[in-house]
Amino acid sequence: MLHALKDVHDHLKAAHDRRRQLQEIDALDDRDIEELGLTRAELREVITVSAEVRERMAAMAARHGLDRTRLEDLRQDYVHLLDVCAHCDAAGKCAEYLADESRGPTAAGFCPNHADYLALRED
Repeated sequence: MLHALKDVHDHLKAAHDRRRQLQEIDALDDRDIEELGLTRAELREVITVSAEVRERMAAMAARHGLDRTRLEDLRQDYVHLLDVCAHCDAAGKCAEYLADESRGPTAAGFCPNHADYLALRED
C-alpha cells in the first residue's frame, strides 16, 4: 500500500515539475531561446519525454561510448535522439539488451539510434 502511495506521489511530483518547467520555457524571451541553441518546441519536447525514456537513451548511449554530459552537450543531436527513442517500438529489446552488461554496441543494431550513436562517438 505504501509503495502504491509513493508511486502516486512521485507521479504527481513529476507532473508538477514538468508543468513548472514548461511555464519557465514559455516565459523565456526569443533571445534566451536562441542562446540555448534549441527551439521552444524542442525544449518543450525534452521536458515532456518521460524520465524512463531519457534514462534508457542515456544507458544506450553509454553502451556506445557516449557519456550523458557529452550527449547533452550535443543539443540538436540530443533532441533528435530523444525523439527517436521516445517513439521507438523496440523498448522491450532495448531493456533486454541493457540488462545484459556483457553485450557491446555491435549487438544493438535493432536500435534506431545505433548508427547515430556510433557516428557521434567518432566525432
